[in-house]
Amino acid sequence: MMARTFGNDDLRNLQSTTTRQYSILVHLLTVKSVTETAHHFETSQPAVSRLLAEMRLRFCDGLLVRSGERMVITDRGRAIRAELSAILDRLSCLIETTDSFEPEAADVTFTLGFADSNMVSLIPLLVGAITGSAAKIKLQLRTLDASLDVVRALENRDLDAVVDCVTKHTRDSYETLRYSSLGTDDVVLLARKDHAVIASPPQTSAEYLALKHVAPYPIASFELGPIDGTLRALKSARHISCFIPEYSLIPNVLIGSDLVFTTCRRFAEDYAKHLPLAVVPAPDFFPKMEFRMLWHEVTQSNPATIWLRRQIQSAAKAGNFEF
Repeated sequence: MMARTFGNDDLRNLQSTTTRQYSILVHLLTVKSVTETAHHFETSQPAVSRLLAEMRLRFCDGLLVRSGERMVITDRGRAIRAELSAILDRLSCLIETTDSFEPEAADVTFTLGFADSNMVSLIPLLVGAITGSAAKIKLQLRTLDASLDVVRALENRDLDAVVDCVTKHTRDSYETLRYSSLGTDDVVLLARKDHAVIASPPQTSAEYLALKHVAPYPIASFELGPIDGTLRALKSARHISCFIPEYSLIPNVLIGSDLVFTTCRRFAEDYAKHLPLAVVPAPDFFPKMEFRMLWHEVTQSNPATIWLRRQIQSAAKAGNFEF
């Protein structure tokens, strides 16, 4: 698109746009999906498409364009997303009152729940940020296991916040909770470098289901998990040859076996850098994983947990957790 002069009409248009519309645009440019954005903001797909069309005219750029079957963000769209995200974050800081919480002097303990798949990427950054700036604050971290009722734990303040991964098939599991999207990631397969699946990744559900699968010992109901929840929605089920009690042990198990691990790209690529493993795409019927920070309404206005949520969001951004 050709550049044009920014005039009074453009200024009036910008002033007439609501923060919600800009929030929708930022989310859309992050997840690159009209369907997921409409679901996230509880609006219709045509409404999101109309907003994108308006913003394309307003910013004189395609913002989000089609490349084959995918949508990709333009260079200008990437710059606009970063600027708008920063503006919305600053506005949120002005609206939310945190004057009564001073992290440097606070002597409190925060308890956080994490899905195993995002612990490697997010926890080191979060722990470093909090312990480095607030010496008296203590953190207790736990994985989400089958015995944990996440909604009840957040309601009862057994947990202050949770970071979990969901797909479009499973995200309604937490519909009663407040949440903030931290980013998305691809579903991939991790296996030893000389495994046949590396040379010939599965393209169909039959090819995928024929593989020998390894999975972490159920940390929650498989029917709600991002992998088996998706398969259940497709009326399929994989045969898991081996359950491993610790998520981080699985890459080492793969080295000497014919097993394949289905996980998120960030986790897989981190281990493939250090072990004789390789990563290939999972079949395209697996939607992207969305990482969400979850909390209960009971802590929505608590200055301490507002501060905590900001630290989690900052850690996610510092680690390029948003894709």
